[in-house]
Amino acid sequence: MLYSEAHSGPIKDVTYGNRSDQFLAIDINGFIRLWDANDYVVIFRAQSKARGTACAMGEDGSVLTGWSDNFLRCYDPQSGGLMWEIPNAHRGFISSLYMDQNYILSGSEDGTVRVWARTTHQLLTQFTPNRKTITRVFPDIVQPHQIHVCGLDRIISTIDLKLERKVVHHEIGSGTLQDMTQRKDSENELVTCGLGNAILFWDCDEANPIQSIPFNG
Repeated sequence: MLYSEAHSGPIKDVTYGNRSDQFLAIDINGFIRLWDANDYVVIFRAQSKARGTACAMGEDGSVLTGWSDNFLRCYDPQSGGLMWEIPNAHRGFISSLYMDQNYILSGSEDGTVRVWARTTHQLLTQFTPNRKTITRVFPDIVQPHQIHVCGLDRIISTIDLKLERKVVHHEIGSGTLQDMTQRKDSENELVTCGLGNAILFWDCDEANPIQSIPFNG
């Protein structure tokens, strides 16, 4: 009987779907695990020969993964099988993913963000807002036709999918941007963190951060 298990290599990405009691993790050794947050039992697991680099969950529970071989692979946790895959989805490894019922967003090592149709998996459009690896991409919680992107080149961008262009640009002078999220209260500011940087809060109407939490490490 399996008593417990854990990832055997560095975890590259962790995400929750629509359920607060389940979370998904992917590691550099190519293992995907869907965990039950109540007792930390693995509900679903899969493995690839490539290095795992990014993951996301759909509203239907489907598991979307990105890999060092530039593939997108989507799994059904109920059956445990591979549902579909997109080979050569980017020119570099997949570094960030987001999925909802209408589209898929993928960011890559090459600084490119691509938008895919959820049902047909066809490429709809692409942008190159960054010069280095995309570390996070997701839609705005109020205006989902706008997507927010940050990368290792210290650039934060907001792209309007209707206008098909960048509408907001922020940049910091040093360090890196490792991750980003968005507040659901206040003015829905973006919040970034990184190496050598404070936790910064960004408003679309201000060029500089409106608030910071100093890094004391």
